[in-house]
Amino acid sequence: MDYHEQFVRAAIDASQRSRRVLLFIQAFGILWALVLLNTCGEPWIENRIKVTLDARLLYSAEPRPVFLIEQPGPPRQLVPALSAEDDVDTKAAAWVDSCMKDPRIADQGISRDALLRAAAFILTHRYSSLDIEKRLEAYQRIRDDNAMSVPVPLTGLRIDVNDFGIMAGLGLAILLAWFALSLSREFVNLDRLKDNPQALAVVQAHTVFCTGGMERRSPVLKKLILALQVGGVAVPVLFFSLILVNDLRTANVAAYLGQGPVQLTLWTEAALFAVNLCLAGWCVAELLRVSIGATHTGGANKPQWPSMLPEQFRAVVAAARIHGHSTWTTSAIAHSFAGARIGEVQQVLESLCVLGLVIGFDKDGLQHWRLRNQQEQGPEGVYLARPASQAHAQTATAG
Repeated sequence: MDYHEQFVRAAIDASQRSRRVLLFIQAFGILWALVLLNTCGEPWIENRIKVTLDARLLYSAEPRPVFLIEQPGPPRQLVPALSAEDDVDTKAAAWVDSCMKDPRIADQGISRDALLRAAAFILTHRYSSLDIEKRLEAYQRIRDDNAMSVPVPLTGLRIDVNDFGIMAGLGLAILLAWFALSLSREFVNLDRLKDNPQALAVVQAHTVFCTGGMERRSPVLKKLILALQVGGVAVPVLFFSLILVNDLRTANVAAYLGQGPVQLTLWTEAALFAVNLCLAGWCVAELLRVSIGATHTGGANKPQWPSMLPEQFRAVVAAARIHGHSTWTTSAIAHSFAGARIGEVQQVLESLCVLGLVIGFDKDGLQHWRLRNQQEQGPEGVYLARPASQAHAQTATAG
């Protein structure tokens, strides 16, 4: 194995690992942000309880509408008797208008829209007064059982509210440390390739974080890619700070309910926030070091694309040997040189196919190439994308 080839593969693997870890960090941040929204917003069960309480209040109001029939017990209950032709909205509005005349309803300060929702809830499902009482009891039991836990979206799991901040901070710290170490290893491998511009250009063609390798892209796009990477690190830390702020705001409630050592939990979350802040700064520094280092090391030191065809053949073969036994695309070879056009590189590769030095094939819908092994005999089964270029290659060889 060539000395530089092992570092080329190591740098590409490190970049791919860094990309995967960054995706984990972003998914982790989005997941805990959704959990935070569940803790801050009003739970669905509270809305159900409010509607059911309003429905029970409607059943207790006087005078009663004519479509409410009293069924003797046990237990005694009121049942709405509606036919299929009756309009639920009209009946609900008439019921609410009659109930608003009851002083007990007026003194509650409940809006007419809330009472309309409760009346429609009863009449749509034909709930009796006994059904309303049973549902209210069931909803209150669900609320009490889940009062101290929050759901984790997409998992079906629930976690204790006291452990929420600590689990989020600890998981984020592990992912940030993993990401920073991956970027650090990527930079070490790139630094070892600084004396071989072609090898470094190969790595840049396979990576996302090496923004210095994208000469054909505008500086604004390079900065945008780098900003998205920095944002992928900073946004989860911002979400964790919101979790800490929310826990500080609700600390008095937790202490009143006697929910464990509140002060210890808050100090632990504050320490984890400081650790995550430092790790995020480390990640951003490593991102900048990889990006700027790749620009300074490989941007201007790329070999110039030869103007003569024989030199182009030798240059492409040399760049292909850097890849070793792996496969590559035409654009990956073209990015190894300054001023190389993909069309010219494609013609050279097709000519090398005719000579039996490389093999072309389709992979994932794209044309790929690899060096022909010594054990493989002859140019059988070569891939030619354009027949016209074959004639060009044969003419060049004859010349």
